[in-house]
Amino acid sequence: MSRMQVEYVLPNVSDIRQRGGLKEREELAHQFGCTYVEVPADFIKNKTEELKTGLAVGTPFLKESIPLLYSQNTVENGDIKYILHTEPAIPRTDRFGIRIQAVIKWHQPDWVNSLSTMLLHITQYFGIPAKVIEIHPGDQRNTIPDIVNGIRTLCETLSRNWGDEPLILLENRTGQVISRGSEIAELWRYITTSAPDIVDRTGIVLDIQQLFTVTRSQCVQHLEMIPPDCMRGFHIHTKHGIPSYSDPIPWSNVFSVMAKHPNMFLINPEVLKLNAIAPTIGFCKSMYGKITET
Repeated sequence: MSRMQVEYVLPNVSDIRQRGGLKEREELAHQFGCTYVEVPADFIKNKTEELKTGLAVGTPFLKESIPLLYSQNTVENGDIKYILHTEPAIPRTDRFGIRIQAVIKWHQPDWVNSLSTMLLHITQYFGIPAKVIEIHPGDQRNTIPDIVNGIRTLCETLSRNWGDEPLILLENRTGQVISRGSEIAELWRYITTSAPDIVDRTGIVLDIQQLFTVTRSQCVQHLEMIPPDCMRGFHIHTKHGIPSYSDPIPWSNVFSVMAKHPNMFLINPEVLKLNAIAPTIGFCKSMYGKITET
């Protein structure tokens, strides 16, 4: 069996100053042997950000809000590769104590343009382009063609400024329109047959915990439904904590699939705490070692 070609991502853990900048993440990434860093690019998400920007929770922010939310550090292009992780549509609490959930609207061109412009402004503020943009499917109002058109818009908006197009990765999400292996396979069939121009610019970042939450005893079957060539990354965690051999998640099957992957891919040890990163990366390396021994 060939050796896995992996690059690790420094996740956006709660110990890091939220939003923040690239420099502090770059230093931590080197410490953990990560070549990518994850930077949050979700919408206004709490009372503090509301008060700083004057914008409501769950809304995209404007160019003038970016210096209020992020840090601008001197980082040269090539020193660090970063991923912008966009709005996942999870419930938030605003300054009045009201629970709000942002809506992902791939079916609305104006919303897509607002998202694209927001992401462009973040990259311009950092001074170097994002290598990867992670997006989420949203609810049933979003069709596969809507999502594909959104991917095109993101690529075009960012490439007009930077020349290079980012890799756009869709993450499966529990309760959203693409959460199971069968739905991922349907999306990829559409892309390969009806949108072949974006095949090289997009793919799936597969959150294993999310897949397991939806499919449970059928997790392996759904994992096997996913075309290998669409999988460009994996989120590895157990409910955002350190994974274990005793988990109900079928990790052996997961890493068997990963070990057969022909291309370079990303692993984000998507834990919430800084002290969980090294054990999670260690778990990944150990699992791969066990797979190659069998």
